Amino acid sequence: MLKDDLSMIKARLALLGMIPFILLGLACQTDYIEKLEQQLAEVSAKVGPSVVAIRAVDPITGERRLGGGVVISPNVILTTEALVGDASRLTVMFQNGEKIETSQIEEVCSDYETNICFIKLKKSDLQPVTCVKGEISPGTIGIVVGNSPYSEGLDISYGTIAKSSLDSDDPYDHPLLTLRAQGESSGGTPVFSHKGELIGIAEGRLENEQKVTFLLPAITCQEVMQAMTRQKGKIKRGWIGVYVGRPCPSGTVGEGVERDKIAPNMIAQLAEGSYAKEAGLKPGDIIIACHGKEIKNARDLRQVISMIAPGSKVEIMFLREGKQMVKTVDVGEAPLHQSLRRCASRSI
Repeated sequence: MLKDDLSMIKARLALLGMIPFILLGLACQTDYIEKLEQQLAEVSAKVGPSVVAIRAVDPITGERRLGGGVVISPNVILTTEALVGDASRLTVMFQNGEKIETSQIEEVCSDYETNICFIKLKKSDLQPVTCVKGEISPGTIGIVVGNSPYSEGLDISYGTIAKSSLDSDDPYDHPLLTLRAQGESSGGTPVFSHKGELIGIAEGRLENEQKVTFLLPAITCQEVMQAMTRQKGKIKRGWIGVYVGRPCPSGTVGEGVERDKIAPNMIAQLAEGSYAKEAGLKPGDIIIACHGKEIKNARDLRQVISMIAPGSKVEIMFLREGKQMVKTVDVGEAPLHQSLRRCASRSI
């Protein structure tokens, strides 16, 4: 009996000895939550005046699309092309209740390929955010700040950032980021660092990954904006009309090309209206250099051709039946490949 009593006393003493550690743990957890709430509140207060909700009305169907955006210069709002599209009416809503209607918008500049859109206003007294500089490290905390037209105050959530494997051959397009977080982020909703710097804007979600949102990185948005400024509101990419390294989207290849023997830098097919065809290039030709740069695959070629101004000419060096040849090709403006955003199968 005495032995049992001693065991019970020891157990109670051990439990009492653990109480300070339990209380310390609870205190630390409470302190962590308080610091997190304070951080979210600070970021919200800093960027809140720059976060907007956007309503776009389709001119044909009358469909209303709702999304977000963020001020990146005193008179420019950044959002996605998919949200704005060719909307006939736009309404931009600020957190303070102010609304900007279509008549107060000077210009809408969209780039389908990168899915980026800039809404330029007639007024120029907005408060812009700053963008992060340098690479985003995996595991970085992303703070989502949305201005929903259905809520009082900002919608705030957070999650972890990672790099995705999704990008395109486009020279302006950097690999998308991913955000793993609870809650839904509509297109154009901005995501910030703990310092309140813009990491990117939400583009969309994977169909079967409800907690993963793709982000257009801030660096892509900045480069597209600079290019649009140089090119007066529209990025004009060069195009010569070739399908390289793979069949065209319809699955066809040119005469003399074997589908299972297409080299990464081989012309598999020529597009309708091809400038390359007019210059004398043929399916089966293997492009080895363009504009003085070595070409190993379709990505290399698109990176070069896209940056050449339409109306220019470009020298292309290629192999035909083992013989090295050079042709000068006119460069036109790349057509809009509707529904083929970031698709490697589109023509170059």
